[in-house]
Amino acid sequence: MTMVSVLFPLAVPLTPSPPPREFSYPRRSCASSVHDTWGGSLLTSPTPSPAGPEIPCSGAAVLLAPSASGLGSGNSAPLLASERDLVESQSALTMLREMYQTSWRAPEAFRWEYVGSTVRAVALVEASMHAALDAAEDDGRGDAPGANALHYAAGCGCVEACAALLRRRAGLNFHQDGHGATPLIWAARRGLARTAELLLNHGADAGKADARGLTALHCAAAGGCARVCQLLLETASGAHHDIDRLCHAGLTSLHFAAQQGSVSACQVLVEAGADPGTATAGEGRVPLHLAAARGHTDALEYLAPLCGGDLTMAEDDFGHLPAEVAAAAGFRSVAAMPVLRDPEEEHRERVSKWSRRILPPCRSLAGMQDVDAMVAPDTPSLDLGPLQVLHVSGSWVELVALVTDLEYRLLEYVLEVRHFSGGREGAAPVRVYYARVGKQRKVDQVKFKVPRLRPNGHTVWERGEEYQFRLIGRAQRSVQDPCAARRALSSWSEPALMVTRGRPSRKSGTSSGARRLEAP
Repeated sequence: MTMVSVLFPLAVPLTPSPPPREFSYPRRSCASSVHDTWGGSLLTSPTPSPAGPEIPCSGAAVLLAPSASGLGSGNSAPLLASERDLVESQSALTMLREMYQTSWRAPEAFRWEYVGSTVRAVALVEASMHAALDAAEDDGRGDAPGANALHYAAGCGCVEACAALLRRRAGLNFHQDGHGATPLIWAARRGLARTAELLLNHGADAGKADARGLTALHCAAAGGCARVCQLLLETASGAHHDIDRLCHAGLTSLHFAAQQGSVSACQVLVEAGADPGTATAGEGRVPLHLAAARGHTDALEYLAPLCGGDLTMAEDDFGHLPAEVAAAAGFRSVAAMPVLRDPEEEHRERVSKWSRRILPPCRSLAGMQDVDAMVAPDTPSLDLGPLQVLHVSGSWVELVALVTDLEYRLLEYVLEVRHFSGGREGAAPVRVYYARVGKQRKVDQVKFKVPRLRPNGHTVWERGEEYQFRLIGRAQRSVQDPCAARRALSSWSEPALMVTRGRPSRKSGTSSGARRLEAP
């Protein structure tokens, strides 16, 4: 225990996390590797502290390259200076590649051998010529074809090796591997903040994208690495200018962070100007959809209030709300979260709840009946009865229809007026628009006042002529039955002659009215 505390005073437990489902990289979240936090005085003080043992050699075969162990030993033939330099540069590349692979395949072994392996890798880098480092491209046996030594050093968080490579050959910072990824992208995939900062300080381009259109910011957000996201957004290379940039799959950095469920990464991106209402190019989903699909409750609670809460009602290209996406993914409890519910629907449910507790005695005193108790089990949740004429004046005709809306889904009405002359139907109907009022009950008689003239002077109906009326209701999606119709249609009324008639006597019960909207 003493040996570990001396060798690695800043080491933290490593827990590799699986890669995102949609992409082969960014490979792992920032929790999978924090090796760049182990930097310090390794180069200046390679010898362990007297309080601890010397660097153990167990497991060194995993990290040391076979070609490096045979340099200058045995009966090998003499090498020319250029050949020796190329061998040493290839040894540095091979060793850094194996350090990278071991860092995520066997993190404990990587931590154990980090000091000795780093000293050896830096020594090999320092012994190589500049031209040889440029030529030390991977032959395809490693993680990605075309990767250089800086890619692997950045990918495992070996800050000392990165610094040595940048001192010797700064141009390696701008090389791209066979997939178009730069060393900065390799560091961002694994959330290595110190490595990313070092590369940025040496001019790495934070806006450079790989073959899939993924930038370092996409990769850091996909791993939920808020610290790396902050570094990339603060750099002078301008990652903040492309904060809503879409990758080739049609996702922004905020989409990746929401999909990962990282509230801290989402917060960094939103505070830097990321638009939480940006939809994916493929399915039209906002970040809230992706967080709901993975059941990330913390991310949902942060994202839902943004944009005034309108995101909870955002529909994707298939017409699905975030709550419906969560329910389809099997997260029923997430779909029922208050933050994902329509504020108006929640308000109506609260009103209905308290109405059932308070109103029945009042209704009985007033000679009224509880409408909810009268609803038959087989009653459709949304239905519009035919319109009937109640009153005709010189400027208005008053109509009434029986409206059934058991889930309080109706949003607005469209009332169509059709001229009926000589027993034949007239031309296309005229439409008048109405909004649903909040006091309308589940089953109610709803009144509509239809003006004779529009505000612009156009005629809706004429006195002395016969007209028919039809009601159309537009409703929001049903939470209980997503496949339920969102449009209700009544039958055409009987032809009615527009002559002045008095108001009928009031019967027991009440009715509510719809508020007319100005039509174009």
